[in-house]
Amino acid sequence: MSKKKLNLTHVMVLGVMLAALVTACGDSTATTAAATTAAATTAAPATTAAATTAAATTAAATTAAATTAAPAATTAPAATTTAATTAAAGAGVFRYRQGSEAKTLDPGIITDNISITIGQNLFQGLVELNPKLDVVPAAAEALPTKSPDGKVFTYKLKKGLKWSNGDPLTMKDYVYAWNRVAQLGAVAEYAFVQSEIVGADDVNGEKDDAKRQAATISGIKLIDDYTVEITLINPASYFLTESALWTYWPVNQKAVEAKGNKFDDKGSWASEASTLVGNGPFILKEWKHDVSMKIEPNPNYVGNDKPQIASVTVDIIKDDSTAKLKFDNNELDDVLVPVADIQNLKKDAKYKDFYNEAPQARITWLAMNMGAITNGSDTPFAKNLKLRQAFSYAIDRQLITDGALQGSAVPNRILIPEGFLGYKKLDTYPFSAEKAKAMLKEAGYDTPEKVKGLEDYINNYGPGGKSGGLAFNADTSTNTAWMTSIQQQLKTNLGLNIKLNPIPTFKEFLDRRGPQKEFLLYRASWGADFPDPQNFYEALFVTQPSGNQSNYSSKEFDAAVKKGNIADTPAQRAEFYQQAEKILQDEAAYIPLFTGIEVRLIRKPVLQGYSYSSQGPSQWKYMTIKK
Repeated sequence: MSKKKLNLTHVMVLGVMLAALVTACGDSTATTAAATTAAATTAAPATTAAATTAAATTAAATTAAATTAAPAATTAPAATTTAATTAAAGAGVFRYRQGSEAKTLDPGIITDNISITIGQNLFQGLVELNPKLDVVPAAAEALPTKSPDGKVFTYKLKKGLKWSNGDPLTMKDYVYAWNRVAQLGAVAEYAFVQSEIVGADDVNGEKDDAKRQAATISGIKLIDDYTVEITLINPASYFLTESALWTYWPVNQKAVEAKGNKFDDKGSWASEASTLVGNGPFILKEWKHDVSMKIEPNPNYVGNDKPQIASVTVDIIKDDSTAKLKFDNNELDDVLVPVADIQNLKKDAKYKDFYNEAPQARITWLAMNMGAITNGSDTPFAKNLKLRQAFSYAIDRQLITDGALQGSAVPNRILIPEGFLGYKKLDTYPFSAEKAKAMLKEAGYDTPEKVKGLEDYINNYGPGGKSGGLAFNADTSTNTAWMTSIQQQLKTNLGLNIKLNPIPTFKEFLDRRGPQKEFLLYRASWGADFPDPQNFYEALFVTQPSGNQSNYSSKEFDAAVKKGNIADTPAQRAEFYQQAEKILQDEAAYIPLFTGIEVRLIRKPVLQGYSYSSQGPSQWKYMTIKK
């Protein structure tokens, strides 16, 4: 991953939004996500980090509920104090639904939108995003000051803060957490958001486990228990927004190391209510895995905007239609609309107060594994450009968005959302069944026997064929709908009968798609952490061990992205990113599909101060429940 980042004056801030621009980063539970944005350049003040209206949190993720029996619930230990932060009795219960449970609540290894949605209520960084997507002080006294050259950020922590177990909270806890992210190595897939900090990538990239785990980031200097200085390699005004991400939340050293392994790649300390310790406005009171969570106000929280609700229940319900029925029966307050119901509900007067569309800056594509990088053996897609081009021509994006997605998405043919710096409309592979068939023959699959051989290879890829077919998380009707459309089009236009490979749990899909890089053909999706093309091109396709899930590697692409990151003017940056996109297109490195919107039913007349932006739901501490 490139270590050089953007010049101070080059960060793009959105001028036009459909609700809000920036979405949760990484993958998302619902794959429909749209973005229409306009960019404008702004310069941050020389001495203070101005609040920015760009943001992101929620990488996103794909999920599915487990069907196995749940273990016994774990319950949080009793609070050590009764600080006056609990909600008033009878303040109301928010009844929330997720398609699967959080993969992890360990801030060091979070990558998905479900974990972030829950985690942002249990933890608190020095700064955070308010419902308007402004960066505002959270645990910090104020926004950080900046040195005249824009390279040194100084944060000051409020005094008198506590962890949920009553331990005092100091800046040492933040520094411990940040160093731990780098020390985790490739396990911390979001370590790249620390790359602006001097020495962060030196630690994270160290191959020797013992050396890496003993190292600390040289650009982070603890001044005292309440002050930290962070030195950047280059001025980067977007660093303020990045520092609001979950990677910069604190962790309690005692809780993390209670089981003897601070580098546990499963985040075991944060996987049970009884062992999780946070510093946010809420605490995890009970966790019945794959069934439900109960979340209550944190009695030790003394920050701003104390919770005004009595509790939150999170029910894990895999099926969207089942969840909608529970909404209709007044058993849930916020659910995803099943794709098949979107058009009818949009017109139904009964739902006019509940119907909600949340545009997001998210791109969804069909990914192909270029597996030679990690396992030494080429897949057909790694070595055969003509085959990748055949698949690209074979897919009618309009058929997906108008049919499978019921008009809740629009075709997109490049990696970044419209309105981003460097966005340029391309249609390198317009749908053409004739070209697809011709290209398949040129790729060497020119007889029925060879086509059947390719079909069998794709379907039986991996041990027992478990990594083959079209892999996706089956937690939403949306994913099943558009992947079924892909399946039908590949059969009609290429003569390939490719099986669907729905992955039953969110944890399994992320583990197998991310660190293990196991799938051959799979659903991929990315939403902006902040509104800049660097966040897409570098995070997704630059040669590096974590975010680049498809194992794509190109020296020419890497060089173009690096030049775009550090170019002097927005025009120059746009030109280099356009060069990078052209390389991806010429090599058919991925198959871009669509952007869309997430359609939900929200009990808005009852829920006050609760909304969705492109980054997901607002924090629950802003919510009140009307009787």
